[in-house]
Formats: sequence, C-alpha cells, structure tokens
Amino acid sequence: MSLACFLLFFPMGLVAVVYSITVTRRAQLGDSQGALKASQLARTWCLATLVVAISLAIIGGVAGIHS
Repeated sequence: MSLACFLLFFPMGLVAVVYSITVTRRAQLGDSQGALKASQLARTWCLATLVVAISLAIIGGVAGIHS
C-alpha cells in the first residue's frame, strides 16, 4: 500500500514507505509495540496521501474544465 501511495504523490508517499520499512525492522528486533506504532503511522500517511492525490486530481479536473 505504501508503494502505491509513493507513486500517487511522492513527498507524502515517501514518508509512508519509510514507516513501512520501520515496521519490518522493528518486528525483526522483536519490538512489537514499535512495529504496531510504525504500522499505524504508515497507514495514516497512506490515507493522507490518498486524500491529497484525489483532491489534486479533482482540483486539476475542475481547473481543466474552466480553461
């Protein structure tokens, strides 16, 4: 999911990918609480990325109609 967000909107998607990588590292170290927190943050950033990407697409579409 983070990679899809990365492709939709680079700056915010990159943060989601970083948190996703953090999940794997923390899980390998046995830090289940840290992995859970990083997973929640990755999901939050992905959802925020989706909102921004959809908003930009709508704004771009509306602006294209008026041109």
